[in-house]
Amino acid sequence: MKARTALYAATLASALGAAVYFNARPTNTFAPTVVASTVTVPYAPVSRPSYMPDPVKTPGDRLPVSVEQIARPGYARSVRNVSGSLKRKVYVSYGILSHKPNEYAIDHLISLQLGGSNDIKNLWPLAMHGPWNARIKKVLEDKLHDMVVKRQISLSQAQNEISINWVQAYQNYVGPGEASRYWND
Repeated sequence: MKARTALYAATLASALGAAVYFNARPTNTFAPTVVASTVTVPYAPVSRPSYMPDPVKTPGDRLPVSVEQIARPGYARSVRNVSGSLKRKVYVSYGILSHKPNEYAIDHLISLQLGGSNDIKNLWPLAMHGPWNARIKKVLEDKLHDMVVKRQISLSQAQNEISINWVQAYQNYVGPGEASRYWND
């Protein structure tokens, strides 16, 4: 974070021909301030699409399970345990203070059926409508679960791919054109 801020500051300084002072405190805007040949550059948050979780807040978390355990019918239902208060914490951590019913689902980044946990590190609000929504991700989760059970892909590979970039995993395993069927439902 400091390196990125320093890079922005150095770029601005060279463009402005000014001495550089940077302030590493996070702010909500990226607006450099020039005061007496000093440039102050606040933290510039990395832009990410709304359908991708914040990797700092939601890196993913998994349980120590075997393929045999997750293959058992009803496994995901048997371990699902996300309280209302935990869901509220997730919404607040993502800056969502109010929302309409069915606007979001509190999603497990690594799905329960792939051995994901109910820990807050594995939860995030995913939109129910629009491009790359919760229903599209569910198609991927089902596909990866089926592939893991059939030993076409390892459990750890499925967990890693869905937690690193679930959209790319969808495109790789389900197909790039399939998601559009669910975009505006």
